[in-house]
Amino acid sequence: MKKLFPCLIVVFLLAACAPAGVATEGPFTGQTVIVTEPPVPTITPQTEGKIYFIYSYTEDIPREFFRGSDVEQETITFKKKDGVWQPVDLKPQIVDLGPLFRMYLYRSLSGIQGDCGVNTVNFNDIATKIVVQPVCEEIPAEMMIGLEIGIANCDKDSYGNLICTIPTETGTLRYALNEEMNKFQFIVDGSYNYIYEEWVRLALTGLGFDPLPDDYFDGITPGQNNVIIKKPPVNQ
Repeated sequence: MKKLFPCLIVVFLLAACAPAGVATEGPFTGQTVIVTEPPVPTITPQTEGKIYFIYSYTEDIPREFFRGSDVEQETITFKKKDGVWQPVDLKPQIVDLGPLFRMYLYRSLSGIQGDCGVNTVNFNDIATKIVVQPVCEEIPAEMMIGLEIGIANCDKDSYGNLICTIPTETGTLRYALNEEMNKFQFIVDGSYNYIYEEWVRLALTGLGFDPLPDDYFDGITPGQNNVIIKKPPVNQ
């Protein structure tokens, strides 16, 4: 009994010298805890998108100029190629009537919904069709574009006639087309410009008039009112 007493003292001292707050380790279970993080989602680049187009037309533009392509709305599907949205022709297309009856965008393309811009491609003063191309990485869902189409140089009078004027470096060409589109007349103000002949012939061809004689413009003088009537169709 006397031999055990020093050992008890040593055990007591060791317990008293242990640092406060140190927890006694439990038995090792042999299990490994693996912490996993959620996978990073893969973003697939958009390769196809749709835009809803709404069209309106100014009151002075004859709807016959479109020959049935004057739709009120359409949905266009755009596709990407090599990372670039490909241009698409819109349905409204005007008959090729040259500079005398030019189609133009009365109001610039403007997004009603969505942040994606749309540009016109190769659209100039004598365009007969509108080609559009998105200019963004992704086309938002349910995106809409409003586009109003008009005719340059012309106004419609109370009788339905188109009254038009186009200036040139040498003077002005004034011309008119009646509502039935079977009577065209023009007056040259200032010096005669030979480009007028090309413009008038191009317009009349598109409107279905018979070709004018080769020498028709030889006697044209400034201030002269020139009237051209479309021949009625021959009954079959």
